[in-house]
Amino acid sequence: MSEASKQPTVEELLDRLSDITNRMEQEQLPLSEMMNLFKQGKTLEKQVKEMLDLTEKQIQMLSAEEGE
Repeated sequence: MSEASKQPTVEELLDRLSDITNRMEQEQLPLSEMMNLFKQGKTLEKQVKEMLDLTEKQIQMLSAEEGE
């Protein structure tokens, strides 16, 4: 798998989200840039949620298989 097509990990996404949050809290930014950062943050939040939901489903499937 090439580096360009590598999917970021949950931890990487959370780090990026944390960086955006810190930047928004600590810097005096124009409203347009704050809005752009907010949108980026919402996108990252959605990606993390999807990854966690998928992981939860995989765990449930594995747990169900063990119970058989």
